[in-house]
Amino acid sequence: SAPRARAYPLTYLKDLAGKFQSGELTDQKLRSSSTEEVMASLLKVKGLGEWSVHMFQIFHLGCENVLPVGDLAVKKGAAALYCKGKKIVTPKELEHIANKWDPYKSYGSWYMYVGATLVHAPEAPESAPLRNEIFVLTLTSTPPSSSPSFLDVTGGSECFPSER
Repeated sequence: SAPRARAYPLTYLKDLAGKFQSGELTDQKLRSSSTEEVMASLLKVKGLGEWSVHMFQIFHLGCENVLPVGDLAVKKGAAALYCKGKKIVTPKELEHIANKWDPYKSYGSWYMYVGATLVHAPEAPESAPLRNEIFVLTLTSTPPSSSPSFLDVTGGSECFPSER
């Protein structure tokens, strides 16, 4: 029922607040924990899943090496930018693509999100490069803040021909 469905977010918020109130979770603990420890801690909160924790790690904690394998836009962007003819990549394919972004997978994920937005935007002109051909983004191991060549754009090709 509708009232019951509206109660779930309140339950989740109360659980999160309770964990902070008890000291089980603190900003200090989360900021000083590894990405794996943050994931384990936050998955104990009712209503939080892997995607929510990934977004928290990227946008609140500023973690640079998080790959949100369950993010639909990131998977669509990776398919559009790396895998000619595919609409979406699997989590395993996304991990394979993102290996070269290490230790800056969060940045690569953002580029995939933006790529999905550009490719699938109905208002994008047909002449836009992402509408006419697929590009492969090769992310280097240089953080974007220190190098303008973080992205190397070259012509696209088949994603994983040996797996088809």
